[in-house]
This record gives sequence, structure tokens and C-alpha cells, in this order.
Amino acid sequence: MTAPSAPRVRRRIPWSPPAQRRRAMPSGRHLIRGQQAKAGEALLHQQLWCFGADIRRCEGNLLLAYGFLRRRASQGEVGSSAYLHAAAGGSLALWGWGIWYGEPEAGSVFLRRYAFRPKWHPSPLCPDAHTPERLGLWTAPRGSETTQVRALMAALCEAVADYERWVEHYAPGWRRTVLREWDTPRVAAEATVAAWSAWADRFRKSVAPGHFLKP
Repeated sequence: MTAPSAPRVRRRIPWSPPAQRRRAMPSGRHLIRGQQAKAGEALLHQQLWCFGADIRRCEGNLLLAYGFLRRRASQGEVGSSAYLHAAAGGSLALWGWGIWYGEPEAGSVFLRRYAFRPKWHPSPLCPDAHTPERLGLWTAPRGSETTQVRALMAALCEAVADYERWVEHYAPGWRRTVLREWDTPRVAAEATVAAWSAWADRFRKSVAPGHFLKP
């Protein structure tokens, strides 16, 4: 006859609170959301179209009159000219397919046409490119980079507003004439400065950590 087995003793496992879910670091795709992203895309598309009209202006190239420097593609190279301008505290560059802005110690941001989603690069130097494919590697900002990108975007939008403000005084009525020639204007000529200034204010106010642009 076998001896009875010892009774099983259940071990009590000490309770511990469930692990908190790690909050995802904010990335560039979260900076602009929903309808605001669509509004930004429409404004950028319209603005780049207007820049093109300013270049073709019969009375003279407005970008050159404002102080932009034109950097043409090399002979035999396919691509559009780049227009460079020293803005307050930074530099601005324009192509038919996008817009770039950079500042020392902050890096630079790039907006591609039809996509109001800022891409970031740690270098403040304007890329020597005449096609989007030659820009190199740009990434959506993450973590602490988003603060720099918001500040850079505020400066970019303010630089465009400053240019449009100058156009109003240098060539009165020109922006209205240009937009009459386009069949899909999204922002009225007289509201262009205010539209870019409003975007600059949104980005400026969102520089505080944890603050996101609302849809």
C-alpha cells in the first residue's frame, strides 16, 4: 500500500499593476491631421502655381525682383530651376514640385507638392537638386525632432506670407489676375497672406511639447 501524496499547496503570486502602455512618440504624420492637411495641400498647390506665374510674368520675374537667386539645372540635366532666398534667420528654396526651408542648428524641412506633410533633415544646407528624386533621404520627424520641425514650419509659412505681402505692394492686382486664369483657386487673392500667416501661428503655438494641431 502506497503512502498518500502530500496535498498540493497553491502559491500565491503577488499582484502587480498591469504594465502601462508605452505612449508612441509623435511623428511627422501626426503634426497635421484631417481636414487641415487637405486645406494645407490645396494652399501649397495654389502657391506653387502662383510662383510659376510670377516667374512667367511679362513685366519681369517677380521672384528675381524680390531677391531670389535662380539656380538652373546643369546643361544636359533634366529638372526645374531652383529659386533660393535668404529669409529672416534662415533660407528658403522653391521648385515647381516643392518648397524647402532651413535654419542653422535646426536642420531643414521640405514640403512636396500635393502633400502638406513636412519631411525633416538634420542639415540646414539646401540640397543641390532639380528633381525630387535627387533630394536624398528625408524622414518624418520623431520625438524631440517634432519641436524643431514645428518651429521651422512656422518660419517657412511666415516667409511665404512676407513674400505675398510684398507682391501686394509691388504689383497691385497681380495675384488677383493670376488666380482668375486658374480654374481651381482654393484661397482668394486677398486672403493669401492671412492664410499663410494663420498656418505660421498654428505651428508657432504647437511648439509646446505634447501639443498637436487639431483637425
